Parts: sequence; C-alpha cells; structure tokens
Amino acid sequence: MPVVLLTEYGRGVRPASLPVVPGKRISYHDAALPGFMVRVTPNGIRTFYVWLRLPNKHARLVRIGDIRAVSLADARKTARDILDGARAGVDPREEKRRAQAEAEQEALLPQTVREMAERFLQEGRAKRGRPLAAATLDLYTRSLRNHVYRPLGKLAPGEVRRADVRALIERLRIRYPVQANRTLATLRRLYNWAVEEKEFVQFSPCVGVKVTTEKPRDRVLSNDELRRIVAAAKGTIVEHLVLLILHTAVRSSEARGARWADFDFEERLWTIRGTKTGITHILPLSQGALRVLASIPEEGEFVFPSHYTERSKAGHMGQPKEGVNLLRERSGISDWSLHDLRRTVRTRLPSLGVTPDVAERVLGHTIGGIRRVYDHHDYVPQKMDALEAWSSELGRILHQPLTPPPAMEASAVERSPQLHLGRPMLREGRSPRRTAGPARVAQRPTRLRRAVIRAGSNKLPN
Repeated sequence: MPVVLLTEYGRGVRPASLPVVPGKRISYHDAALPGFMVRVTPNGIRTFYVWLRLPNKHARLVRIGDIRAVSLADARKTARDILDGARAGVDPREEKRRAQAEAEQEALLPQTVREMAERFLQEGRAKRGRPLAAATLDLYTRSLRNHVYRPLGKLAPGEVRRADVRALIERLRIRYPVQANRTLATLRRLYNWAVEEKEFVQFSPCVGVKVTTEKPRDRVLSNDELRRIVAAAKGTIVEHLVLLILHTAVRSSEARGARWADFDFEERLWTIRGTKTGITHILPLSQGALRVLASIPEEGEFVFPSHYTERSKAGHMGQPKEGVNLLRERSGISDWSLHDLRRTVRTRLPSLGVTPDVAERVLGHTIGGIRRVYDHHDYVPQKMDALEAWSSELGRILHQPLTPPPAMEASAVERSPQLHLGRPMLREGRSPRRTAGPARVAQRPTRLRRAVIRAGSNKLPN
C-alpha cells in the first residue's frame, strides 16, 4: 500500500489528486500520521479513514468522511483524537452509539414545563399506574392551564427553581388560599411523575414549599334551610340536581356526569364510575331518588346534558355557578354550596340509626386499614336501608311549613332576564324545559316506570 505525504499546499500530494486505479480500490497512507489514510475507489470516490487497534480487540478501519465534506486538517485532527482514545481503551464506535442514544433521549425529553404537563395530563395516571379519577384529572388540568402555564410554562422543566414555585404559590395565596394549595399539590404530583417515573428531571422544585393551613368546611344545613333551598330550586336548571344530591348524597360532579346507561332500574342500582377515589361505587336508589329520576326528561346520553346555561366540554352540565347563586339569592342563604348537601346527609344518617361504616359507604368512601384488604362485601342492602330511611326523613322535612326567606333588595328578574324565578335558566332562543308531571312518568322507559311504581308511589317530588 503506497505511503504519501498528504497535504493541501506545498510539497506532498493533495487528497483530491490521488490517482484512481481502474478496477481496484486502493488506500494511500499518510506519512505524517501513521494509521491515517485516504481510500480511493475505482469510481473516484476519496474518503478519509483511520486504522486503529484497541487493546485485546481486532484492528479495524474507522471512517472519518468524504474529502469533499471534511478538510484534510480536520480529518487529520479527528484521526489523531481517535488514535489517542484507542490507546486509552476508548472505542470510537461505542462512543458514537452512546452519543446517538443520548441525542435520541434528548429529543424525547419535554423542552418546556407546558409540554411536560400536557404529557402528564394525556397519560392520566395516578401512583402505581392507576387511572386518574375524572374529577382529579379535571382539577389538575384547570390548575395547570389557569395558574401554571403563564408564569412557568415556557421554562425548561429542569430550570424551574424552588423560588419560582414559592413565588407562584405566594401570589395565589393572597386571593385564593385554597386554590394555592391545589396548585401546589398539582405541581408536586407533576414533578414526582417526572422524577420517579419518567426521569425527565433529577429533582422536584416543590420540595420544601409549604401549603396554606386550611380550615375544613363544616357547614351542615338545618331543616328549615333545606326547605328554603329546595323551594328556591323549583323551576331552575338545578332543581333536579339539588334533589338528586339530597336523596343520594353523591358529589355534584358525579350527579352532573351521570349517564342514563349507568342506572339499573330493575335492580334499583346506580353504578358510579370515575369517582374521586378511583373505585366504582354501587349506590342503591331509594324511592325518593327514583321519583326524582322519573321527573327528569331524557334528552340524550346524560341525565344533565350540557345544552343549558352551564356548559361542560365533557357533554354534561358543568359547574352550575349561576344556578347556585340564584338559589342563594332566592332562599336568602348565602353561605352554602352543593357539597354541603352531601355533608348534611352524612351528618343526619347516624340519627336514623345508620352505623358510621355504612354511612361512609353510602358516600363511596373507602374504609382503610386491614378491613380494606379483607372486606370486599358491597353492603348494598345496608346502603339501601340507610337511603330509604333518609328518603323518608327528607320527605318529612320538606313537607313541613316553610319559613319565609329574608327580604331581598332586588329580585333576580330585575337583574337578569335569564334568571327568571318562574322558569329554568336557558340560553336565548331555547324553549323552556318541560317539568314532568305524573303523566310524564307514564312516558318514561318501562323499567324506570316499573321501578317507581314498585317503590310505592307514582308521585313526583314536590
């Protein structure tokens, strides 16, 4: 194999001038750097190579590049680096593979906090791989998109400092202390997922950021307040929602997301999926609950579809803020929420002889400790007895005389024509929703009609 002095200028041979041997590939070794060479093919393609031998390995050629793409100086420097590394035991082929793997991994890493958060929401997994409950996923989505993306969304995940998280939470804490805690909990879950499950970052910037001390809400409604709220709900879009929550003690989100397909009217059971605990909840339907369902016009997949004033991307009624505000004004009770109805039912159940365990199971709460491991009974008969007892008690409460609410400064009618006291809140152009009467029950699906009659009454809730 010929040895030549490769050079770009002066004495020596330029790589582009190396002769072609017809029908034969030939290598020209560089006299200035042993192991460095130019290989010339019969087609005239000239390529830089380096010949190396690693300790305890066979000798081999390493391609550097075409002479048209790499200068002689750069090729000689690369060859020298490869030879020096080979003497130290570094395999250039393995180094190239490692660099490619790192580049591919880098391409898979999210470049911003927003991109990482969207992947987290799309995956929708809680700890230990369980799917996130719909309510939890909705909370995470709102917290990230409303409070995190603007201040932190464009930063790289690893660039977010503890001071950045603390500043964000402190700003929220001034006006929205509870939302500040929810946002911090969302960020913690996001970064725990990024650190422990995906290894996108090395540490969480949420460590050490303290939450605001919250006072647990303990509002329980009196009998008179229940009567005033139910009376105020008549003719509004939340009339049946309020009654269904009162008769079943479900969460507002569970009631609003109910599908007709979730109800087995023959067995008088409601299967609630996607609960906050992530566990499917089987809830018996009392006589009162059946009468409420029978009074609701069936207008699609959901019991409470989203074509009313309160909209939801999920297809069912969203948070009914306008409806609840109207009820607060009409009833004269300002300090209550839909969740207080659920708490009120739970508080009243023990007075009806319901044990704490059964009361908790009515709400769909899990019983912790060793019983959670060994006790998988559905407690449907016990829950049915509890809800029937409460349905009877609620009927007694609602039929007692009503205390007039305090006088209001201005009626809802004067403030907004959409909040008319005598009919449902509807968007302009929609016909008022018909309130079902006893004749309407006869038009309901046969199974529900039979369930209502079998439960003991064909009357609707007053």
